[in-house]
Amino acid sequence: MEQMSAKLYLIRHGRTDWNALRILQGGIERDLDEQGRKQAQQAALRFKEIPFQVIYSSVMSRARQTAEIIAKSKGLEVCLLEGIHEGSYGLYEGTSIHDFEQKFAEKFAERSLLSFEEQLQFQLDEGIDSGQDIIDRVLPPLHDLSRKHPNENVLIVTHGWVIRTLITFLKKEALDNFRVRNGGHILIEGNGETLKVVDYEEAIL
Repeated sequence: MEQMSAKLYLIRHGRTDWNALRILQGGIERDLDEQGRKQAQQAALRFKEIPFQVIYSSVMSRARQTAEIIAKSKGLEVCLLEGIHEGSYGLYEGTSIHDFEQKFAEKFAERSLLSFEEQLQFQLDEGIDSGQDIIDRVLPPLHDLSRKHPNENVLIVTHGWVIRTLITFLKKEALDNFRVRNGGHILIEGNGETLKVVDYEEAIL
């Protein structure tokens, strides 16, 4: 008997004020700004024809608020899911992305010369997650959801770094060639053992 797949729609939360200012958030809590709430409402309209059986969210407030706006349009409750929170930037959370990129410019260049597997393991500095750190904590709950919801549509509200790392890991592509827009989503199919990216074009910048 063929194993049934779950369709996992992973969406990045709506915009926060720090997103607008291009400040690293990581584990710091920020609420959606007005534009972020509009992005969540737009996502709800985009998903209007998709019959979701369940909606999950990262435990972080910006993801949870996005999920609640979409869930209200579907008449569903939001289930919080551990493990899909944003990656950690360590001591650099709360600083500008420009300054961060300038500080680690040489390390980013060094990483770009490595193999895909080495890039995934590469850590910019102590306290900053590597791609592998994110994969190690995100894959288990996604496999669990795939087993729990075979042949169902599942919405998962998470974070940009999480989605970008999933795309690069599952498609074996370079780490630094795209960004994920606020409110953008990707579609992954999972059977409990493997995950496959079906579509990600809508999400990337």
